Amino acid sequence: MRLVPIVMTAAVAVISRKDSTVVFEEVRRINIEELPDGDVGRFASSPLIAGTEGFRVFTGPRTIIQLLALKASTSGQPQYVPPPSINSRYTLSFPGPYIHCGDANSTASTITEGLLEERMDRLQGSTKELFISYYAFVPGYEYFPNGSYRIVALDRPRVQLPVNATNELWITYMKSQMAQDGNITSARRHFTVCKLHKANYTITLEYENGIQSVVENNLVVDPEPIPYPDSDPSKTDMVQHSYSAIMWAISDALVGSMSLSQDMSTGVKLGFIDTRIAHTSLLGSNDLDHFFWYNKRNMNPSEKNFRLKPQRLQDKGFARNETLDVLIPELSRNVTYSLAINPILTYETFPIPNLYLTNSL
Repeated sequence: MRLVPIVMTAAVAVISRKDSTVVFEEVRRINIEELPDGDVGRFASSPLIAGTEGFRVFTGPRTIIQLLALKASTSGQPQYVPPPSINSRYTLSFPGPYIHCGDANSTASTITEGLLEERMDRLQGSTKELFISYYAFVPGYEYFPNGSYRIVALDRPRVQLPVNATNELWITYMKSQMAQDGNITSARRHFTVCKLHKANYTITLEYENGIQSVVENNLVVDPEPIPYPDSDPSKTDMVQHSYSAIMWAISDALVGSMSLSQDMSTGVKLGFIDTRIAHTSLLGSNDLDHFFWYNKRNMNPSEKNFRLKPQRLQDKGFARNETLDVLIPELSRNVTYSLAINPILTYETFPIPNLYLTNSL
């Protein structure tokens, strides 16, 4: 897959209410579409295959991509980058990844239901999941000698090895309605599919007394999803590897389950969170309310007070009580912003003709 590079422009303005001076300045920017010679593996861990003419095998993201994805998912915002001046503003345009989420079709929903049942049929250590409120996985492929295959659930963070996977994330959860007293009045199982796309971003970084904010001016998403790197190394495309590495890192934060479970060695019922989403700002999504309500109701049958506790209210406030199909694309944008301004990954510099440096009077 070869993605057409786009021309990127930027303008920087450093503003003061008192005084300003026009100077020339340089800023750095990402260009995932045109990787520099000798550094094509800046985003992806794709080792060379011995005895080939530059063929590489995709084995996942580099550690810096995993770290930036973790920071963005935990904080709910892009990485901070020191500004040209503590009161400044500049605009960047660049290509980057974007994850779009939508309702699953009937085929994906049926397959997800089957894989959900398989998950519940097997023990997680000594724990058996009795009811799963949230389940997310990357669909992969298991091939058989006769050429047939079946879809399998890659529902744990992956190790850096070649794998027959996809640039998709399939999720099922209990979409529910919560009354003012914290009780769930209705719930139904919902199915979502998230896919990786290329997008063209234009953002403005604004600094006021050194405090950073990011404003998205424009976002144009390519309607065609980006396919997973081909298992045939002769078709190596390092741009495709780079995009796929970012999807891998984001998916690692979301795969797994949240369930009412039972420790089979003691018989104790417990709320079981087997996913890194517990370490992210997405934990406050209202699509996860059912997990907390259902566990409380079933572990304490006599409980009548379902009002949310301060910690859950804090989580929901952090996520703005949004749904997963809003928060996951938002996470992908925050990760992309972090990549776009990270000093290690942004290898291009270009002059800014209109940088206004200010003096406080």
